[in-house]
Amino acid sequence: MKKVCIIGASGKLGRYMVQHCLDRGYEVVGVCRKKSVPKLDPFKGRITVIPGATNDRQVIQKAVAGSTAC
Repeated sequence: MKKVCIIGASGKLGRYMVQHCLDRGYEVVGVCRKKSVPKLDPFKGRITVIPGATNDRQVIQKAVAGSTAC
């Protein structure tokens, strides 16, 4: 299974991309600000959420580890 990382997953376009990837069978890792995590509740149990600043190098490194696309 291919694994993708979506940075800004809780935004309007990000949520669309999450659904698009899930519909195609991808494993999804989403990055979003801690306060925005509840926006991803509709995907609970189907994606991995990495809360943190999208400009934090360590957060992004953790999120993209093992991904085949970002």
